[in-house]
Amino acid sequence: MIITVTLNPAIDKYGETDDLKHDEIMRLSEITYEAGGKGINVSRVLKRFGVPNTALYFSGGQMGKLFSQLLDEEQIDSDYVPVIGNNRMNYTVNIRKQKSTLKFNDPGPVLDTEELEKMLDLIRSYAKKDATFVFSGIVPPNSPTDIYAYFINSIKDDVKNVLLDTEGDILSDTLALCSPDFIKPNQRETENLTGMTLKTNDDYAEALAKLGERVPFPIISAGAKGIYIRNTDDGKYYNVVAPNVDAVSTVGAGDAFVAGFIMSLVEEEKPILEAAKMGVACGTASVITPGTGLCYPKDVIDMLDQVKVREI
Repeated sequence: MIITVTLNPAIDKYGETDDLKHDEIMRLSEITYEAGGKGINVSRVLKRFGVPNTALYFSGGQMGKLFSQLLDEEQIDSDYVPVIGNNRMNYTVNIRKQKSTLKFNDPGPVLDTEELEKMLDLIRSYAKKDATFVFSGIVPPNSPTDIYAYFINSIKDDVKNVLLDTEGDILSDTLALCSPDFIKPNQRETENLTGMTLKTNDDYAEALAKLGERVPFPIISAGAKGIYIRNTDDGKYYNVVAPNVDAVSTVGAGDAFVAGFIMSLVEEEKPILEAAKMGVACGTASVITPGTGLCYPKDVIDMLDQVKVREI
C-alpha cells in the first residue's frame, strides 16, 4: 500500500486568456478545478493506473469541503485531519499569445500544535510493514521546517519505504535530522545540499555519491537533462533521459515522476532503473497535458519506449 501525505493541499484553479493586459480585465476560459498539492497529485496518478493508495491531508473551511469533494469525484481513497483554517487555492493562467503561464499560490492555513499532533496520529495509524509513505510538498505557514523529520522518525522503523519530495530549508532541515529512503532534489537543491556546481555528468555522479552518504537512494531531477540515479544492482551511475516533446504545462510533472517511480518499484517490484524509466515516462506524459491535468496511462505507455538510459 502507498500512503501519500500532503500537509498543505490546494485546489488548483486553471484558466486561459488570450493576452496579458495590465490594469485591464482579462476574461478566463477553459476553467477547471482540481484537487492538488504534490502528494495529492501523486495519489491522482496512482489512481489512474489502478494502484491502491490513500491520501492523507488537512482539510478546513469551505475550501476544504470543496477539496474533499474534488477528491471524491476522482474516487481517491483519502483520510484527513480537520483544521480551523481554510485550505488554499493555487491559480494557473495560460496566456495564449505569449505562450506563457502565470502561477499564483495562496499560503494555506496556519496550524497549531494540536492539529499537527493529530496528523501524526493519523500517519501512525497507517504505518504498516508493507506501507510505502510519500511525503510531498511545502509545509503550512509558520509550521516547523523540520516537521517532516518529526513525522518520518516516528514511523521509519515500522514501514517499508519513505520517499521525501520537498524543497529549500524544509529539505535541508529534514535531512539534518532523519534519513528517508528516497529523495528527489532538483539541480539547484542538490547544489545547495552538496556545495557543488553541477555541470557535467561526472558532477552529477559525484553529487549522487555525496547524497548517498545521507540517503540510501537519492535521485537528482535535472529538468531537460532528465534524472540522474545510482543503480543499486551494479553500483553504477545513470542518466535517464526523456524524449523531446512540445511541453504544454509542466505543472505536476515532478509529482507524476514520483508516482510512476514508486508504483513501478513498490507495486510491480521492478529494478530501480526500470522504475526510473517509468517515472520519466509519467513526467513527460504530464507536460503534454494542459493545465493541471497530469498524465494518463495511454500517453505514458507511448512514452516509455522513447525514454533512454545512459551510463555516465
